[in-house]
Amino acid sequence: MAQAKMQEYQDNGARLGWLINRQDREVEVYRIGQSKEVLQNPISLSIVFFFPLEKGGLRGIFSY
Repeated sequence: MAQAKMQEYQDNGARLGWLINRQDREVEVYRIGQSKEVLQNPISLSIVFFFPLEKGGLRGIFSY
């Protein structure tokens, strides 16, 4: 069910989604145009890892 909701978010323009499963210690990472990635027991998450910021900083993230 949560995976279907994540697809709905992507269909509506979300570029990145994290589905955190605390019980299994997994994070499913959803990115536009890419297969789901599953991280096993990650210590931390950073948006910079998934969307490296260019010289313009956050400007590219907030542009429509």
